[in-house]
Amino acid sequence: MDPTSAGIDDLVEVVITEPVPEYAETRVRTSLEDSLVTSIVLEVDLVVKNGILPAVSRSVRIVGRCAVETLCQVSGSRQNGIFAVAAGGFLYLQTVALRFGYSEVGGGALHLAPTASAFLLDGVLEANEASSKGGAVYCSTGANFTAEGNQISGNVADQNGHVLLIRSSVVENRVSTGGAVANSGGWV
Repeated sequence: MDPTSAGIDDLVEVVITEPVPEYAETRVRTSLEDSLVTSIVLEVDLVVKNGILPAVSRSVRIVGRCAVETLCQVSGSRQNGIFAVAAGGFLYLQTVALRFGYSEVGGGALHLAPTASAFLLDGVLEANEASSKGGAVYCSTGANFTAEGNQISGNVADQNGHVLLIRSSVVENRVSTGGAVANSGGWV
């Protein structure tokens, strides 16, 4: 399956250009709630201040197109999780840096429910925190997380390190220090 278009048949794209963070967050929230939107292009950084974004329950692609040679920053402002993917949902993320997410239930940046899937390409998972499992990413049993060409660093969790993976894969990523990946029921 091509992760860039997996389950995304008819492209309905929303481009986020609002320079005021509150407006950009509102546009992203509205886009995630609109069942017709399949692609969101970020041309500005995003700060999530009003709780975790609506759960992705369908196939959605989010691509960062900020300044040249700079990833779009998506921040949980150290008080919110950033993305959640509901059962059966698929989230494709490209050229975004997920930072400063916080979750009490696991996955400060990304929380995947059973049978959910996510693909992160050429991004960053940094400085996220969970008071339970998977500082940056939490994959429930049966969820699938694939990461390619990313930097994973400085994420903290009470249990299981940067990323808790259950039957998932990590390809060509950089991790700053040990304890980066906790894996259950699979391989790393």
